[in-house]
Amino acid sequence: MAKRISDYYPRQMRRGWCVAHTASVAGIEMERYGQVYGTFKETCIACNNLNKKDDQKNGNKV
Repeated sequence: MAKRISDYYPRQMRRGWCVAHTASVAGIEMERYGQVYGTFKETCIACNNLNKKDDQKNGNKV
């Protein structure tokens, strides 16, 4: 599967999990973090929802 432009994925933090994605600014790739969740399952659900919203916004089939 090819990596999408904005692909959200779970990232383990010191306490809990968060939603992360990579962003390219001026040729430099950065990892950006979002909302923090308590469990891995909650984070995966949030990632799936964000990826689906992105796909719908960009006109891709879900």
